[in-house]
Amino acid sequence: MDILIPLDGKPHSQLSVNLALRLLDLSNKRVILLHVTEKPDPAELLKDPTGQLEKVYSLASYEASEHLLSVIAQPLSQAGAKPVIKVEEGIPAQTIASVALSEQVGCIIAAPGHHKPQDLLLNGSITLKLLQCNFPGIFILARPLSFKKDKGKVVFVVDGTAEVEQAIKSLLPHLPATMPLVLVASDEGYKMPLLANKFLHDSRIEGGWPRQEHKNARLALESASQQLEEAQRPYEKLLVKTTFDSWIGSYIQKHPVELLAFARSRHDVLHRSIGGSHIEKLFLKTTCSTALHCTKILPYET
Repeated sequence: MDILIPLDGKPHSQLSVNLALRLLDLSNKRVILLHVTEKPDPAELLKDPTGQLEKVYSLASYEASEHLLSVIAQPLSQAGAKPVIKVEEGIPAQTIASVALSEQVGCIIAAPGHHKPQDLLLNGSITLKLLQCNFPGIFILARPLSFKKDKGKVVFVVDGTAEVEQAIKSLLPHLPATMPLVLVASDEGYKMPLLANKFLHDSRIEGGWPRQEHKNARLALESASQQLEEAQRPYEKLLVKTTFDSWIGSYIQKHPVELLAFARSRHDVLHRSIGGSHIEKLFLKTTCSTALHCTKILPYET
């Protein structure tokens, strides 16, 4: 599985590299480090009648970015990865999506930045735009660790969809054999308004989700457990009585979590609202690092 790590040169973006080094088995993995440069302000370029400023700006920006990425690549090489440095000019979200498609990467690791509310309202976040591109693979958001000494766990949210089993199958081979794993299922499902499901034919709604698309929580947990047992991976399994939404916040406060993994289903993509589906919102807003397995359902858009 090739990995794409977009970096904007700001301190928070280093979290993506740190997560890859700490969490994934990088041996012989191709890791693309991408920096997207944007064109200079046209108003500034107009002040230069010779046209040299634009050429010098582009060259200087490329050289500085390439140097920065080469420094960041060193620990990845030491971990056994095969870093590839790319500097592209364009609109960040579109360029990241385009590179992910052309390079056929299986995973994107990004670190969400800090945005002013008015900027989010007008422009949206790069992360949300990437989600809307329907990237088919594993999308990971790296966030600061809330613990220091304990070794964190990777937690799979088992919601009963077929996509969860695919998420485990896709992510498991890239996690170290010693990584503590947790499977969690809920009798209550997600905290979703019933109104969101009014277009569904089946009126038997459990936890805001249609029964015909989701297995019974206990059966889903057993199915996921079988996957880990066949892979000979030790794990812990939990069947909780609260909604996933309530459980996640409580669990993260009490336990060290390296990564919380969700799976985006066909339902989530086809019926998402403007602000994203419920799964996508949890993926974006949870305070620990999160992963979202995105099954290819709609055409990939860049």
